Amino acid sequence: MVLDTIVPDEYGALRLTDGDRSNRATRGLLVLEIQDCLMAFLVKVCQGILHDKQLDLESLHAVPVQPEPPTLPTTKEGEWLSVLDLARELPYLAPQELNLDRVQSLIQARLREWEDYARAMREDPSFFADVVGDWSEHSSEQVPLPGRKTHPDLTSPIRKRQFWDRTISSDINEIYENLVVWEIVSNMLTKVVSYQKAQSKMDQARPRDVPGYTDAVQLLKVLLEKRVIEKMQRELGFLLPSSPPMRSLFERR
Repeated sequence: MVLDTIVPDEYGALRLTDGDRSNRATRGLLVLEIQDCLMAFLVKVCQGILHDKQLDLESLHAVPVQPEPPTLPTTKEGEWLSVLDLARELPYLAPQELNLDRVQSLIQARLREWEDYARAMREDPSFFADVVGDWSEHSSEQVPLPGRKTHPDLTSPIRKRQFWDRTISSDINEIYENLVVWEIVSNMLTKVVSYQKAQSKMDQARPRDVPGYTDAVQLLKVLLEKRVIEKMQRELGFLLPSSPPMRSLFERR
């Protein structure tokens, strides 16, 4: 088959080669017959998927320019419905100035996510079992000891029971702790937004001219840095080494 040519009419044409030419040609024809059946099947599959399209040669070669896709649905106030909606929309967002109302909608979405998580833990036993099992798999005790030995908390019956008690209590505390933290962050940010709107109504006013504005911003900053960011950094320090794909690369001291 001619493949090293730039002439459209010659590309794909069959040509004789040295050796057993008849056998080579026969095998080539068999390959073409198989490919013809496959291509016919693929065309039928495309026709079934695109049943509302006109699949003639002209329409296949002349692909029209499609309009821009519609924006993702949000609430009428412009807030994200959930964190998943934000994750889908984030790659397509243009850089813009800080909008505290949008930040507040993100925090509210995170808070609703933890509320759904807590409700599922209370009402769905299978979900509760899956979460506890996932926590146990990512505990620091799963990292092997020197010599690739298993931690005693996973082998001794008494210590194993204490391990499961500790894992379940930590799992439950994590849920309600995050509910409280994100509720506080939401309330504090609401105060900051109200102070910002009050400041914007004052002619030529600066943020410190509004009583309580600076204190609210500083408290919110300390809460995010000391409680949210540092906690995530600490969790990453033991969740990553104990995760099943990475566990073999680490060892407890």
